[in-house]
Amino acid sequence: MRCGDGSKGARIYDWQVSGITTPSIDGWKRHLLVRRSKTDGAMRAYICFAPENTPVEKLIQIAGTRWTVERCFAESKSEVGLDQYEVRSYSGWYKHITFACLALALLTCISSYSLDTKSIQQHNPSSSSLEGFKRGRGLRV
Repeated sequence: MRCGDGSKGARIYDWQVSGITTPSIDGWKRHLLVRRSKTDGAMRAYICFAPENTPVEKLIQIAGTRWTVERCFAESKSEVGLDQYEVRSYSGWYKHITFACLALALLTCISSYSLDTKSIQQHNPSSSSLEGFKRGRGLRV
């Protein structure tokens, strides 16, 4: 089945779904979803927790969104320093992560309303420094 589009087109894998332990919440079920690559046979597993009547196609579609989430984390690391924390407490770590996610959401909203699409498209989000970030946004020369 197809789980979404990738950089090289549709991502098609072999899938196997099995029910696993019954949760204590009525009407919900845990599944083990295993994906096998058609090219090299590499396997990945997902544990799913969904309503009992969730179709397998929906579980596969949600598993395919993993790429979007990974890309978002990579972008947040390079754009707003998600991984640049040096804290000693959970509270400090939580505040850093929260503010980094809010900053990325703000930058995403601002860039979506920008009329200068040419400079946004030329910006390289893979720069890992604050100076590169500022230069990419025209904040400092």
